[in-house]
Amino acid sequence: RGEKAPVLVGREFDPAMGLIGLSLRTGQAMPTNFVAPAVTRDVVGGGDLGLKIGEGLLVHPLGLHGEMHGALVLCRGDFDRDWLLHAVRALCNAASLYLHQARLRDRLARDAMQDALTGLPNKRAFLDTLVRLMALCRRHGAPLTLLMVDIDHFKRVNDTHGHLVGDRVLRTVAETIGHALRESDSGGRYGGEEFCVVLPYTDMAGA
Repeated sequence: RGEKAPVLVGREFDPAMGLIGLSLRTGQAMPTNFVAPAVTRDVVGGGDLGLKIGEGLLVHPLGLHGEMHGALVLCRGDFDRDWLLHAVRALCNAASLYLHQARLRDRLARDAMQDALTGLPNKRAFLDTLVRLMALCRRHGAPLTLLMVDIDHFKRVNDTHGHLVGDRVLRTVAETIGHALRESDSGGRYGGEEFCVVLPYTDMAGA
């Protein structure tokens, strides 16, 4: 809080520098009272927090199970009190648990809709998008084109060069499709060596 807060908010911290780096490396809280004017390089590695001699600073890591999300930095207080440190630790642990659960939910939701090998939307996600875009184009009387993309003789690639090379071929085709899509288009892996692309507001000539 305060006029110096923007120096810290949204920053990415070098874990090799400052009190925040030390806190993130060790997972420990760093309470201190500065005995000399403190600049931000003592905390994050650059800038000025405007702390005066004797003003307190507490850095507490935010993270669980070795996964660090960031740090809570408290300035200008008397942090050399056990009860206060316990309270801050409880707050940070609760926040860390919430962040961990939120990231886990996001990861599960992404994995449920994304093909693990190619990174493209999987069949379920693509069909959801296709239904939505078909309804949109039908409503506006606009054309829509669906492309089915298949890799010729893909079984021969696997049989001759092995599945690792086959996986690399699938990823390369997926990247090619992804780079070719316009912002309004959507692609996905339908299954095996089959891919789909939907082109809304696109007629045959445009396709």
